[in-house]
Amino acid sequence: MLTLEQQAATHQRIMIRPKVTVQARTPEQKRVVTEVVRRVISEHHAVLLALKDR
Repeated sequence: MLTLEQQAATHQRIMIRPKVTVQARTPEQKRVVTEVVRRVISEHHAVLLALKDR
């Protein structure tokens, strides 16, 4: 099985599905969720761009 980076390099279509759902009710919970999302995006920035630019 190819990694996301390898699949992006081959220009194959990839369906990205969420693995979890989050319910943030308080401002503090929303802040934490936003931080985690930003961290994930920054760690996988190259792959996300490769998928977007196809």
